[in-house]
Amino acid sequence: MFLTRFAVRNPPETGLFKSRINRMERTPVTSIIILRDTIRRMAYLARISLFSVTALAGTIPPFDYSNPFGLYGRTPNTTCSGAGSGGICGATATINSFVYLQKFRPNIYGKKLVPDVDTNGVASTSRDQFADTGWRVNGHARREGLYRRAEFLTSPYSTFLSTKIEWIEDRVPAQTIYEWRFHDPSTGTGGRPDIAWLADQISAKQDVEFVVEDGGFAHMLTLTGVKCEVPNYMFCSLTFQDPNDPTTRVTDHVIVSRNGIFVDTGSGSGYITAAFAESPVPEPITILLTGAGLIVVFTIRGGAHRTPSCPRSSAAATRGAGGLSSELRVPISETRLRVRRSGP
Repeated sequence: MFLTRFAVRNPPETGLFKSRINRMERTPVTSIIILRDTIRRMAYLARISLFSVTALAGTIPPFDYSNPFGLYGRTPNTTCSGAGSGGICGATATINSFVYLQKFRPNIYGKKLVPDVDTNGVASTSRDQFADTGWRVNGHARREGLYRRAEFLTSPYSTFLSTKIEWIEDRVPAQTIYEWRFHDPSTGTGGRPDIAWLADQISAKQDVEFVVEDGGFAHMLTLTGVKCEVPNYMFCSLTFQDPNDPTTRVTDHVIVSRNGIFVDTGSGSGYITAAFAESPVPEPITILLTGAGLIVVFTIRGGAHRTPSCPRSSAAATRGAGGLSSELRVPISETRLRVRRSGP
């Protein structure tokens, strides 16, 4: 079970160089450092440096970016009491990508993100905690599992994002940059991920989860590669891991149109409506952030109008925390952030 369409009152900006902050709420425990326009521009230009000369000429060359598939977890999809019978593809895809993150960046994450992963890459305990049973680590407040949060019914994308950030920040605080894109189908605002955005994340070796949906079908997968064989993002394919079969590396030649990226996942087909990525803070960016002192605190403002589902069936969470904890609040009006603890 994961997500279907929903609307946010303040949909996220789609441009990396835009920063619009609509609502603020200060909390003494958590501060969120937003990468403002100049820092975003520098980071973005650094990550597409290979394209800089040809881009000025109006041509993006062919490329083939991928993360090592062997570093991803192998935890399979299942069901849980909080999610009903619909499956927990969102939690499963996320834990498998966390395994990649801690293996690829052991100097930063060690084994803290998924401590129970076994030699086969399976981390059933972490999957179930993220999805259903919740967790409490390092003296932080107890967290509800994703599908146990009441707000998941009305704000599945933002609730997923908050759960994911809480999981990482509770274990490895102030070391991660988070990025996301999703579309508000009820108003036509916000931005679906495009090939360029997905390629940018994978080229930077970030871990990425994305949502595919069409009609009653919705499924979350872990992105592992992006390839375009013709200049200017033409004839492109995505490589990904399906939590229904996590040992298999799947490649699909996608269809790109004005409606977005159409993908056949093997479990079903549809358009990519959302994507979420994270990676460690690069050292130069860390220095810039510290020097800039751009500390702003926000709170989520989001809404939705459909019950989330995974390919097999619909399901609904029955209880939850009643909102984000006081320790962490995420700005849904932003598409990139770094969390920084201001408490002891």
